Amino acid sequence: MTATTDMGNFNNPGVSINGVANGSGLSSLSLNATHAAADLGNSWASDNGITTGIITFNLNGLYNLAGFSL
Repeated sequence: MTATTDMGNFNNPGVSINGVANGSGLSSLSLNATHAAADLGNSWASDNGITTGIITFNLNGLYNLAGFSL
């Protein structure tokens, strides 16, 4: 799964929108997973405090989702 956004990436090379799609920083790949302490390897922040926009998730196929957590 990949993610893209029109909100940009916080001005730091280690922060990427991919952090919200790849499961990094989670205790497991489940809806009740806990998140580890945030660091640049598992975080994402929009650019310049932008709080409204679109995040597009590419699941590489069609799926019926039972749940989604962001």
